[in-house]
This record gives sequence, C-alpha cells and structure tokens, in this order.
Amino acid sequence: MKNITKLVTGLTFLGLVGLGTPNYIQAQTYIKTQKNYLKAQNQTKEQTQETNPWFDKKYKMYFEIEKAEDMGGTSFTSPLVPTKFYKELRAWLTSFPKEYKSGDIWLYYNDLNDDGFYEYIYNVKYEGPITIIEKFRFYSKTEKIEEKIDYTLDFREFETGFPADEQKQILEKKYKEITQKEAYDIGEDFVKRAMDLLNVQDEFSRFNPDPLDSLIREEKYQWEVGWKEGKKKFTRTGFPIYKHFSEQEIKKLEDFLNK
Repeated sequence: MKNITKLVTGLTFLGLVGLGTPNYIQAQTYIKTQKNYLKAQNQTKEQTQETNPWFDKKYKMYFEIEKAEDMGGTSFTSPLVPTKFYKELRAWLTSFPKEYKSGDIWLYYNDLNDDGFYEYIYNVKYEGPITIIEKFRFYSKTEKIEEKIDYTLDFREFETGFPADEQKQILEKKYKEITQKEAYDIGEDFVKRAMDLLNVQDEFSRFNPDPLDSLIREEKYQWEVGWKEGKKKFTRTGFPIYKHFSEQEIKKLEDFLNK
C-alpha cells in the first residue's frame, strides 16, 4: 500500500500521471530515471562528502519510529503538525550521544491517514541565531488535491532550552496547494528537494538507514548563514527567499541576523 500510494503521488506531482489510470510506459520511464539518478548519487557521494562539512564522521544520524498503538493511544498530536497522526519517524544529526536528544537538524515524517505513507514531512534546523522550520504536505491519490503540495517556511528566534514551537516567531510564509507548474516556477532545486524528501521513505528501513543518513546531511547543508558584504546573510538557501520574498521580509530576517 505504501509503495503504491507513494509511487502514484510522486508520479502525479511530476505530471507523469493524470487524474485517471496511470500511464504504464511513463511510470516505467520514471522508475528507470530514478534508478539512474540514485546510481549517479552514489558515484558522486565521495565528492559530496568533501564539499559538505556535515558529512564529517563526527556527526551521527540517529532515528526513532513511534506508532500510536505502541504508546497505548490511537493517535498523536504535535504543535507543528496541523492534524492528528498515527506514526512518526524522527531523525536527527548530532555530535552528541543519542541519549542527549540534541540535534543540529531534526527531520520528522508523519503518517496522517494510518496507511503506512508519510505525507507530512517537516524539518527543524538551527542556524546561528535563527531556527528554520520547513513543512511539506503531500497529498495521496486518494485525497482531493492529488497534484498539489503545501509548503510552509517558518523562521524563529533560537532560544537555548526551548523547543522550536515555543520560540518567538520572526516570519512565516505559507504556500497552499502549490501546483506542479508553480513548483517548477519556484525552482528545480525546490522540486528536487521535495521529491527527495518524499522518495527516501521507500528506500529507508530500520535495517537500511543510509538513504536517510545522506538526506539529513544534505538537508542541513541547504541553509547556511555567512558573511557577505560585511553583514550576515543567508549564503545558501533551501528555498529561494531572495527571489520570492519581498524586500521588507528579507530586511526583517537580515536585521535579526545582524542585531
């Protein structure tokens, strides 16, 4: 069920499947393309490790999977998830031991429909004085909005000892029901990230954590704060904020970085 739902969702979002029966030839072409893509990823893994400092072996990826039924309940709730969910996979990257539960980035996968498919994915990154929360909501073929995703970008003031949902919000941007065309208008990197986040759940298992390990290190590298023109700015952005945010919104973020 998970694989079928995920495949249809991914194909539909990329425009390879219409609202009716999937096109078998196009689906096979997509699967072949994905295999070639994964092969290319493996070939460039060493290069990625050289350019991405988060591949340093001092950082370890840990993960946990919780089901509501295993915790004696019927569902979970979270301040960062808009609805109840039944299963959660959470992973984090850290230089500390696992029992510290301290991470430079946290990645969460939530199953909203109790069907084995994680359709709500969000990550929490700590970048200097700013905490960045990104949320992706994918829609399965059984739901009404098959070809669209929701995306939220939430910037907060980092406060030691406080969870992300309790930190003061600086700026939040919500994009509801992004179409396939709009996603590509945002940028091909945005589409690639969305599909990488979605697809890893089909490659990952508790006995094969490597795909999730690589993904969380790449996700941490997507955002970076550095010095540019004598001021702190985002020198790397997972979402093209300098292209799609207003001057006032960018100024608000940069003023906070430099205060």
